[in-house]
Amino acid sequence: MVANENYMATCPKGLEHVLALELTELKAEGVQESVAGCYFSADLATAYRICLWSRLANRVLLLLARTRVDSDESLYQTAFGLPWGDYFSPDKTLLIDFNGTSSFIRDSRFGALRIKDAINDHFVNAGHTRLTIDDEKPDVLVYARLFNGRFSIGLDLVGESLHKRGYRSSGGAAPLKENLAAAILNQSDWPAIASEGGSFVDPMCGSGTLLIEAALMAANIPPTFLRTRGLVGNGLWTLTQLMTFNHDLWQAALAQQEQAVSDSLEKRQCKIQGYDINPRNLALAQDNVAIAGLDEWIELKQCDIANLVLDESLPKGLLVVNPPYGERLGEVEALMPVYRQLGDMLKRSCMDWQATVFTGNLDLGWQTGLRSWRQNRLYNGSIECQVQRYRVNAASIVEDQSGRGKKVLTFESLNENAQMLANRLRKNQKRLRKWLKANEGICYRLYDADLPEYAVAIDCYTAVERVAGEGEDVSSFENDAFDTSSYDSAANESTANESTAQDDATEEPLDDNNPYASARRFQQKANKQNTVQNSRPAPKRAVKFVPPNRGFSPYKNVPMPLAPRIPIIENGLYIHVQEYAPPATIDPGMAHKRVKDAIAAVSCVFEIPLERIYVKRRERQRGAKQYQKQEGEAFDMVVKEQGHKFKVNLQRYLDTGIFLDHRDVRQRIASEVKAKRFLNLYSYTSSATVYAAKAGAASSVSVDMSNSYLNWSRHNFELNNIDLDSHQLVRADCTEWLRHSHDMFDCILLDPPSFSNSKKMDHTLDISRDHGELITLTMARLAEQGSLYFSTNKRGFSLDASIDDSYDAKEITRETLGPDFERGRPAHKCWIIRHR
Repeated sequence: MVANENYMATCPKGLEHVLALELTELKAEGVQESVAGCYFSADLATAYRICLWSRLANRVLLLLARTRVDSDESLYQTAFGLPWGDYFSPDKTLLIDFNGTSSFIRDSRFGALRIKDAINDHFVNAGHTRLTIDDEKPDVLVYARLFNGRFSIGLDLVGESLHKRGYRSSGGAAPLKENLAAAILNQSDWPAIASEGGSFVDPMCGSGTLLIEAALMAANIPPTFLRTRGLVGNGLWTLTQLMTFNHDLWQAALAQQEQAVSDSLEKRQCKIQGYDINPRNLALAQDNVAIAGLDEWIELKQCDIANLVLDESLPKGLLVVNPPYGERLGEVEALMPVYRQLGDMLKRSCMDWQATVFTGNLDLGWQTGLRSWRQNRLYNGSIECQVQRYRVNAASIVEDQSGRGKKVLTFESLNENAQMLANRLRKNQKRLRKWLKANEGICYRLYDADLPEYAVAIDCYTAVERVAGEGEDVSSFENDAFDTSSYDSAANESTANESTAQDDATEEPLDDNNPYASARRFQQKANKQNTVQNSRPAPKRAVKFVPPNRGFSPYKNVPMPLAPRIPIIENGLYIHVQEYAPPATIDPGMAHKRVKDAIAAVSCVFEIPLERIYVKRRERQRGAKQYQKQEGEAFDMVVKEQGHKFKVNLQRYLDTGIFLDHRDVRQRIASEVKAKRFLNLYSYTSSATVYAAKAGAASSVSVDMSNSYLNWSRHNFELNNIDLDSHQLVRADCTEWLRHSHDMFDCILLDPPSFSNSKKMDHTLDISRDHGELITLTMARLAEQGSLYFSTNKRGFSLDASIDDSYDAKEITRETLGPDFERGRPAHKCWIIRHR
């Protein structure tokens, strides 16, 4: 029995797993995946069969060494010590193919030179002459690879790369390599479909690579049969030049190949059709098909995909297409209609077929209007691409007859990953069921990055009214229901007009690993011109204005319009999905795909149309970008919490108008402010003040620097019939206001942003640095028996020791988190601080 040798098969990046499966089918043993290749062991007959039958490998190597090296000298010594004379004689011409670099091999040419020197020195030491290098047609090809300090070296058995089948007369535009095409077909289950008599169609066939590879697979023709017929006699299979070459085994392998070709070409098992709008591409495809001898297998026709209708008599099967995707053949915008036409063609002619779209642009791939149930990543050269697989049926069609965004996705239409997320959402629903039943209609958080793969927060809002505001039309997702342009545009915009910057905007650094950083960090630009006017005058002293950078001055009335409510329209559940910006190590395309999975899972679990799902991204924002509104049209809605009404907007700003994690803080304040004076600092939309006023507070003052948020606060007051004479809104820098105020309060909420550099301030606010002074100023306004609630969303925050020394400070974080926020890292930290 012949002992096994160690081998390596190389392949394009991304094909490793598929290649490993193929090698196992070809009887290789001990298959081990690596980067751009697989290691295995086999006897010589199996190695020859792999050389002839592998559709995915580039090269097959007889592996001589695989070891770690830490210098060019150790690399040299490894190569020098190999028994080269056992494999080829010194009269053979040689070529070194070196791949990889390291700290000591920074140029692959230097690595090749060191190996050439080692081999020459080996033969010279044995008394032979130096070998001749041949860059064109060497007898022996030495392949070496250096990756992460691991050095592999061996002898190439095949010569030219196996992807060169021999049937390509000319490339045409952006051709696929043959082994990449074979991998796409393999991942699309074409061999199984072909064995059952299914048809194959490529509606944009180009030079015909997918068609020919599909025919070779269906006919069980070895991919190298043209090469062996034309090249073996010339000795270009380098395995024939080695001393290990076994003529009988090789001839037996060739005979088996010839027999398979003869048997397969005699019978046509399935129909294979190719279409293209370009006559030149069709001519190239026809030449290639003829060279491959597959004229009887493949039908070619000229047709535009927009007008393509398949014959109804064609057996259902597989459609695979490699449409252009922008990097090479045109601008992305110009290609969107092509992908939509492709989707229309699939819905028109391929119901109950399987389909695969191979694309290097994920956004274009989603333009088909179909839901992909599986995706695999491959590389077309250096371009990262995706194999998007579809089951073309009613469940996979995203847009239905009622219009864009109206589709409710089913569990069966989700891919495996989205189904996993859907199951987690249902598990969380079950955990919160009793609490939600007792608090019917409450807004709550269902999910917050529970699964590492899905770094999103999912909040649920039940609308009871709709309020007139900017952009009355509800934005909807495009055909695929996952058009996230509304949040991508905000996340990716790099510049903003200075005139649109928010007058009070604050920025808070966001740690990518912290999904609970301060909710105040992303206050966006509010419209300086109020879009809704009211005929009746505003109550006097409703809003007090403190000129910035001048300290405190006498109050000035600033009239603010009230927003009229309009009739209830499409009330009910709306979902707010916030994507935490992925770290740089995460592939953006994969992160984008996971957000789409999240949208699909939400639609399925809540049984709501996609137009009721709003998506945003939380990320560190800089410069003017931090002040922008989210793009797209939006509308305001009214929600209820513990009997109080609040205006929210799920699209216009990154924050919605109410901090859900502060629900229990608001309730604690309401429980103790009856007939007392309440102060709300950095009041945002003054939801805590609404609680206090409705609980019977004698009076209140809410201070914020933003005209927009004070306007929003007034809307909330009007919704809850709160008297604006007793409950005042003040526009001011809170720090300066505290320095100049002489009023005393029985209960105070201090909830500052983690960082602020507003242009309306003459200083910056860093809560880690400044909270001691800020709390001290606030305590000066607190009555002797009063309570200060201090809250921050700053990750890793620690209260200054001086506060503990000066006051009675007790952390109550866990007591202020509702059931929907009690798991994981706290969304905020909270203290109650009193005078000693």
